[in-house]
Amino acid sequence: VYCRVPRGASACQKMLVFNLPLEAFGEPQVLTPGGGQVVLLTYRCCGEGEGTYAIVSGDGGETFGAPHVIGKVEPGQAVYGPGGGVVSLADDVVTAGIHYQAAPLDGFVDHDANVGNGPGLQGYDGTIGLPAPTTPIVAFDDLTTAFFRAWGGAGDVNDLATWGPIVPIGPLKELRMATGPKGVVLMGKEHFDNPYRDVYTARRFDPATGTFGASTAISDPKVETDVIFRDIFEDGGGNIGAAFIANGTHSGKTDPMRYRASVDGGKTWRPERTLVAATEDNAFNLQMGAAPDGGGFVAY
Repeated sequence: VYCRVPRGASACQKMLVFNLPLEAFGEPQVLTPGGGQVVLLTYRCCGEGEGTYAIVSGDGGETFGAPHVIGKVEPGQAVYGPGGGVVSLADDVVTAGIHYQAAPLDGFVDHDANVGNGPGLQGYDGTIGLPAPTTPIVAFDDLTTAFFRAWGGAGDVNDLATWGPIVPIGPLKELRMATGPKGVVLMGKEHFDNPYRDVYTARRFDPATGTFGASTAISDPKVETDVIFRDIFEDGGGNIGAAFIANGTHSGKTDPMRYRASVDGGKTWRPERTLVAATEDNAFNLQMGAAPDGGGFVAY
């Protein structure tokens, strides 16, 4: 089901239903790369017709082309690029590494690069960043330590041999990257002072050194002693928003949804805000989006 809600409205302006085969797996993705293009992505399993389907509009979501399979990687996250007419997919496979696949919107690709299949690693939280428009990086974790891998910049991006080595980031998990005009920012969870007191932090990627910088706390352990779920998004103006659920010190099932914003590419962050005072433990799969003027939304 596709629903387009105008800013400030509370109902669908446009609703369409696409009848696809098999069952839906993973989280559906919506990409709006500009020029009136809207890209819907969903993975269907299992049997004849299995794969990641793309449904593409060129007129702002008024009409869509026929759904078709573009790849075989179930997207835990999808981003537009590298380059035009291509989407990058990264999964969350657990025991078989993290698979990256660049899939053409007007075609199909059946091979991928298992970028997270290091010795003894279990891949979680695959996430994609684009420090340059044609050069992806993929980060992932093993529930204790985070790692990343960068594409070498030449050859078939779906061939593992064209990727650089696995590079440790540090003690970090529940990763998600945001990409935009002010760079790539990685959000993740770190332990504060014991395994049940965690903090979400942000790290900027430095293309000059090919590394992530020091972490900056997004959540405040003095306000929320534990945090769960998250999303981070960078809009076309370079404004970054990060949302998460505050857990731990709140009575009953209140668990507020909190939000932080940065206007300088994640170097500094504005004060924490409460978006939803009480989610009643029902806020799963946070998804953020925003326009270049900073207006946006969180869906969950």
